[in-house]
Amino acid sequence: MVIAFYSAFRSIFAVTGAPTADDGMLEFPGTSKLRTGGFTGLETPTITTFPFDVTCNAGAVDGGAAFDWYLSQRTDMPASQYLTCKQLDGTKSGTVTIDTVDANVALLLPGVDPSDYTDDDNLAMILKHCHLYVQRRSDDAYQWIKLYDG
Repeated sequence: MVIAFYSAFRSIFAVTGAPTADDGMLEFPGTSKLRTGGFTGLETPTITTFPFDVTCNAGAVDGGAAFDWYLSQRTDMPASQYLTCKQLDGTKSGTVTIDTVDANVALLLPGVDPSDYTDDDNLAMILKHCHLYVQRRSDDAYQWIKLYDG
């Protein structure tokens, strides 16, 4: 499942029985579940085009409900987001597709053609403060990456 809002992300990624943190949401698990149980392999993608896929399980068929994803952006307001994140298909929850919302990117980068979004300066603007989180449902292990290290 792709999680749309930060508050839901905090709730879903919290470990069972997590206390409420100072911000009123369930406490994030910190490092206690980070890459535990051998859950590794999520890597910052080399982005040469939009849309692009990101996988945590090499694109394996997993029944469609093995992982949860959250794409943090500058805002949780869908109408203002620069990116969308969707599960690749109903059988592969370990792979998501990330694409641009061209109308919003046009406000950020006026006059820039979508074919130029992958230029380094444009990517840096579009992906500023974007992180991708994935949690394995079977044991709550999670990973995260910055989408752009340029």
